[in-house]
Amino acid sequence: GGDPRRHELPYTFEVDNGQDLLEVTVSAIVEDGERVGALTTWQSIEDRKTTARVIADVAADNQAVDLLLRSLEGARTPVDAAMCAIESLRSSLRFDLGAFWVLADDGTTIVQADETGVPDETWRTATADHRFRIGHGPVGQAWAARDLVVVDDLAQAECPRSAAAAVAGYRSAVCLPVIVA
Repeated sequence: GGDPRRHELPYTFEVDNGQDLLEVTVSAIVEDGERVGALTTWQSIEDRKTTARVIADVAADNQAVDLLLRSLEGARTPVDAAMCAIESLRSSLRFDLGAFWVLADDGTTIVQADETGVPDETWRTATADHRFRIGHGPVGQAWAARDLVVVDDLAQAECPRSAAAAVAGYRSAVCLPVIVA
């Protein structure tokens, strides 16, 4: 039998002391076949955990790039290539939606040309006829800056679709301009 509250030794567990992640091992001290005490040792495993996270991140990045490259093989037009890239990013980042926006005929606004994923109906309605002026809203800001725009909280963003985002449960957005020469 034995006391069920006692662990078989050696017993190893992790402890986060707020400054470091430690691996603690408790081993039995045995004398003449009897356990007479315990020896506790510990070592920092923060570096090992960090390295494992970095390796996992690199592997995920490699998978995302591989997915993108494989999806681009079927692209026949610049729009096909953009949609392949958007779907690949959306899938890899586990986003609900991806959208492709283009410069409207008036040359001063941007309109959604295509999307990937299944948008909430409130979001779809808010987006259907919406035009972003260049420089306004996350999409217009990315277009004007020709740079990545990340929105952590759509509810707080200066965006005409913020209310629709809240209803749909969308919390963040990434706007990445793709310039086709």
